[in-house]
Amino acid sequence: MGEDAIYSRRSIRKFRDVDVARGDVEEIIRAGSVAPSAKNRQP
Repeated sequence: MGEDAIYSRRSIRKFRDVDVARGDVEEIIRAGSVAPSAKNRQP
């Protein structure tokens, strides 16, 4: 999974029924933790 998927915004309405690798999930969580938040509250 590349960072391009995170930084290029788009809406997906059709999903595939496949498992997601644990490493991919952890990478998404790390990317979300550095994303801007309202008033920099970073919940």
